[in-house]
Amino acid sequence: GFDRAIAKILGRADLIGGEEANAAASEAIRQALARTTSGYYRWRTQMDDRVRDEHARSEGEIYSWDEGSPHTKPPGAHPGDEINCRCWAEPVSVSDLQSAGLVSDDTTTG
Repeated sequence: GFDRAIAKILGRADLIGGEEANAAASEAIRQALARTTSGYYRWRTQMDDRVRDEHARSEGEIYSWDEGSPHTKPPGAHPGDEINCRCWAEPVSVSDLQSAGLVSDDTTTG
């Protein structure tokens, strides 16, 4: 699915270009998602022993592009913001946002 494709892109970027390529890939993903997911995303990690503790706490949680994660240092960062971060933002559906109480049940998308 989408999350595996993103993990593969970020892993490959890390392998061939290090931090700069990873940051560029994360920024491209961020810009695309910010336009398509009502301003929210689900934080995803590689789920291995190299994931920072504060990023592991964000795994699976939904955050807004305006606020970011409260668990990062400094608070408010997004996936891929920190040096050597291999996390990514996954798109969320309106039903995900409704389940999380972030939008009302009568919200529609265009």
